[in-house]
Amino acid sequence: MNKIERVRATLAGRPVDRAPFTVWYHFGNQHAPAERTAQVHLEFFDHYDLDVLKLMNDYDYPMPAGLEVVATAQDLGRLQPFDPTKTPFGTQLQTVELVARALRDRALFVDTVFNAWNTLKRNLVREAMPGLMAEQPQAVEAALRIVNDNLIRYAQASLERGAAGIFLSVPATAESVTSEQYERFMRPFDLAFLEAIRGRGECHVLHAHGERLLLRSPRGLSGPRALLGRPQRRALDRGSPPAYPAHAHDRPRPRAVRRELRPAGPGGRPGRAGGRR
Repeated sequence: MNKIERVRATLAGRPVDRAPFTVWYHFGNQHAPAERTAQVHLEFFDHYDLDVLKLMNDYDYPMPAGLEVVATAQDLGRLQPFDPTKTPFGTQLQTVELVARALRDRALFVDTVFNAWNTLKRNLVREAMPGLMAEQPQAVEAALRIVNDNLIRYAQASLERGAAGIFLSVPATAESVTSEQYERFMRPFDLAFLEAIRGRGECHVLHAHGERLLLRSPRGLSGPRALLGRPQRRALDRGSPPAYPAHAHDRPRPRAVRRELRPAGPGGRPGRAGGRR
């Protein structure tokens, strides 16, 4: 089977020769042009002989003009809808186009999107997030609606440019939020995002990471589902690149009731395969 056949068969629950293999890494290309970012990803894809590529998105969500950090309800009120092509995300969309051309008829790739809560916290609000959720919840909700709508526009543009799906990173974990905060500030926006890309693309990934997950089943959403798993971290830390795909054989082949794409990227340090979420 070729790479595309292997991934599509896995998603459809059909027999495969082996489970598809992928791994990822944050390259720190947020200041690089699209051509360099695409080149690094394609070199990584070829070197590790991946079946599907996870395209990193390290370009920043834009800060409102004149601010260095969003720390108050008034600051949150300055967030506005935008055209993603006219922000740093535009460079990522150019990268998507370049990668889509290079991998056409060779492999599928997914583009990374951090969910609205994570985007607001990591790019804009940072350490002020807990206080704002507690003291200005309505302002946070309003800001999340704007951020989520912008991310939806971005994701739809990425899919139009050739991404096979969206890799939605969701820190739905007790290490990030309480269960009440998850239900108010994360889950509704994630469901709205997933609904907005329903029927677009063919290989979406919901990446829920953490030790104590709060994620509940996305009721109302239907369609093929796959499980992304990973081998023991130690196996990748100590293995050589040619040996990595062999770990895809460590468990039984995917079946219709449990479709798997694996292994999926563990954490890593420079010089290692892997990466942050």
